[in-house]
Amino acid sequence: MKKASDQYSLTSSLSITTLKGVFILAALGVLAICIASSISIMTDPSPDAFEELYPVYIVVISLYLTTTLFIYGLVTGWKLLNLIGSNQIYTNKATKSLQIISKLALTITIIFSLDLPFFYWWAGETDAPGLIIIGIVLALAPLAVSAIAYLFSEVLSQKIRP
Repeated sequence: MKKASDQYSLTSSLSITTLKGVFILAALGVLAICIASSISIMTDPSPDAFEELYPVYIVVISLYLTTTLFIYGLVTGWKLLNLIGSNQIYTNKATKSLQIISKLALTITIIFSLDLPFFYWWAGETDAPGLIIIGIVLALAPLAVSAIAYLFSEVLSQKIRP
């Protein structure tokens, strides 16, 4: 007969494995977006493409920069999942990981917020007003992640400190 703690351990292990799979899929999805955007820009037949589309290049460069930060955040999250899996969640390492994730997400928010004027230009040039909404979502989603990670790190640090 299985004990309740064995069943909890199995469920916890399965949840952590599922989250690690989600992390891998997220990383592959973001890398695919970067590669697809690079290919579509590099295949522009116009010789004056840079002069016409320099705001698009700025958005793509910031996309690569934020992708690097995103991947670093996923690696930090992976380490946090390993800490959770080994029952070391109430340690300073976990708090530090959450603080790193919060700062990375805030940095991504700042970068995409600075890109919003370029999204506005790009939307006007291509007659696609949805691009502005995409830019706003790209700027606000990491802000929510940053706030949640900061909140969790504060709760954990208060739990660690007596």
